[in-house]
Amino acid sequence: MEKCDYKENVNAKFLSTYRGGGNVRYVVYPTTISMVRKVITFATSEGFPFFILGNGSNTLIRDIGYNGIFISTKCMDKVSIYANNLYSCCGVNIKNLYNIALERGLSGLEELALIPASLGGLVVSNGGAFGREISDLIVDVDVLDLATLEVNRKKASEIEYAYRSCSLKDKYFVIGVRLKLQNADKDSIINRFNECKTYRQNTQPKESSLGSVYKRDGYIPAKLIDSLGLKGFSVGGAMVSNKHANFIINKGNGTATDYIRVMEKVESLVLAKFGVNLKREIIIV
Repeated sequence: MEKCDYKENVNAKFLSTYRGGGNVRYVVYPTTISMVRKVITFATSEGFPFFILGNGSNTLIRDIGYNGIFISTKCMDKVSIYANNLYSCCGVNIKNLYNIALERGLSGLEELALIPASLGGLVVSNGGAFGREISDLIVDVDVLDLATLEVNRKKASEIEYAYRSCSLKDKYFVIGVRLKLQNADKDSIINRFNECKTYRQNTQPKESSLGSVYKRDGYIPAKLIDSLGLKGFSVGGAMVSNKHANFIINKGNGTATDYIRVMEKVESLVLAKFGVNLKREIIIV
């Protein structure tokens, strides 16, 4: 019988890139989809809530913690390549995926490589950077229906994509993804990656954060926030970054409550001044 590794009472600093928040009662680390099925079946039968966790780069865990099960995808990390197609399981880090593609002289992931996400998380959020979204590369996605626990393959044409979202979100567990990449000279791939890396280093903070807090929706959140002089505004250990106003950083001892209070202040002031309801990109658990 398959055995699934798990941990109890795991602190959020090990699960969320914000490095703050409460404890999660159970974190399980399945390696196969059959294990995922068993965990979901157990959680449902025992009345435990469950949450699917990738790299935790947009996930804030409240200070009260989570009395349920996090299903971590980090051990679902197999990758295979044939011709220009790359098939990856959901738990593979995007930077690692870029390195694998680079070794084969395959281009397409350069703009996405420094997004601190797993592939599954990037797909359900239709993550992107520098004018490229992961949906631009998807051929098909293998998914587990969270309601029926049936496995299906969704062609790209069957998935509805939106800005930082897609129709798979909250309905399916992404098992693996097939991406269509292009042959290219390795030097050109590296040069493009370095261009993106330099830009990110110059414009985004290095401190622990959850990346962009708010979505673009006909406006640029950073400009609205910056125009109100909110760079540097802080509550406890959470602060609006001085480098990029759409980032809330952890100064070292920030709690989830600190982060939420900074968000609430920013949102109320932007609404009062511009009549804009900022749309959150992060997930609060």
